[in-house]
Amino acid sequence: MLIINFILILNTTSIFAQNGTDSIPNVVTLKESIGYALRNQPAVRQAAIDQQINERDIRIGLSGWLPQVNSSAAYNHYFKGSPVASTTPGVVSSIDEFSSTGLQASRVIYNNDVLLASRASKYSRLYYEQNTQSSQINVVSDVSKAFLMCCYRKNNLILLTRILPACNVV
Repeated sequence: MLIINFILILNTTSIFAQNGTDSIPNVVTLKESIGYALRNQPAVRQAAIDQQINERDIRIGLSGWLPQVNSSAAYNHYFKGSPVASTTPGVVSSIDEFSSTGLQASRVIYNNDVLLASRASKYSRLYYEQNTQSSQINVVSDVSKAFLMCCYRKNNLILLTRILPACNVV
């Protein structure tokens, strides 16, 4: 009985799959396929992300030369009078509240870590730029090879469909 109900449900219910349209057209040029691959290849995306992370790391390393500003504040309220005893007998201090604020600015003149970060930044930028370019070159090379191989096979197939009927091999 359970199997019959299941079959009836399947027959009466329409099941729709995903739409079959593709994001790329049927006929694609080499330039379009290279552009598509460069936009969607994970290795190229990861290289670009690594380059952005490196730029942020450089900025973090060089931030030690930026001026630093620190502030502080304190507020005290004494409920039972002043904690400071008067030196004169019979005189009570009238201080019930006390507040203080402070502001300090400083700038590093020399820091070995920041100096090392500034010297290494150009080499680090160069490495990540070359890494991004290398991954792009690899993608362009692979897509070009695959595209040309498809064209070659398509032309061979066209030649075979013309030659084989003439040889009466079909």
